[in-house]
Amino acid sequence: MKTKYPKITLSEKVFYMEKFLHQLCLVYQVGNTAKIQEMLSNVEMWSYAHRCGNGALTSAEQEQLIRAAFWNNIVNI
Repeated sequence: MKTKYPKITLSEKVFYMEKFLHQLCLVYQVGNTAKIQEMLSNVEMWSYAHRCGNGALTSAEQEQLIRAAFWNNIVNI
């Protein structure tokens, strides 16, 4: 059974994106290149979720991919 991810509110998106950027800045300042690569990889997975499928997925399926990428790769860093 696939996990259903909750809708992302604008306030959640802003909160987690700001948190993500602050953490990225911190790992940059301390020179943790492995963590920087991990975080940028997470951004890439989130970005890819917006453009994958080439129209083969329904809007609901596409939205679940985007939500999953957000909750798994941006929030849980």
